[in-house]
Amino acid sequence: MHRDEAREQRGLKMMDGVRVQLATHFQTDKWGTHRYAQHYQRHFEHLRHQPINLLEIGVGGYSNPAKGGHSLRMWKAYFPRAHIFGVDIHDKSRLEEEGVKIFRADQSDPQSLLDVADEIGVNDG
Repeated sequence: MHRDEAREQRGLKMMDGVRVQLATHFQTDKWGTHRYAQHYQRHFEHLRHQPINLLEIGVGGYSNPAKGGHSLRMWKAYFPRAHIFGVDIHDKSRLEEEGVKIFRADQSDPQSLLDVADEIGVNDG
C-alpha cells in the first residue's frame, strides 16, 4: 500500500463508517444530490465486515469513460471485506481498481444482468 493510500485508509477508519462522511469524502451523489447516505448506516452496518458481493447498477459519469465510480470507492471503503462490482451501459473499465470490477451491461436487458451474475458467481439458475 502506498503512503497516500495508507494515510487515506487511516482517515477513513477515523470516520468510523459514518456514511455521510464517506459519501462526502468520495464526492458521491449519495449525499449531496440524493441524501441516501444518512440511511445506509442503519441498513448496512450489520454487513460491514462480512465477505459480501455488492453490485451497484450505474457507475456515474454518463458516457465519459473517465468519469464516475465515486460510489464504488465509497462502498469499497465501507465494506473492507466485500467484492465491489459496478454495472454501466457505458464502458467504465478504466475506473476499475483493486477490489472493484466494472461490467458493461444494460440494466433493461435481463440476459445482460444474468450474464453479470454468472460472471460474479452468484447466479444459481
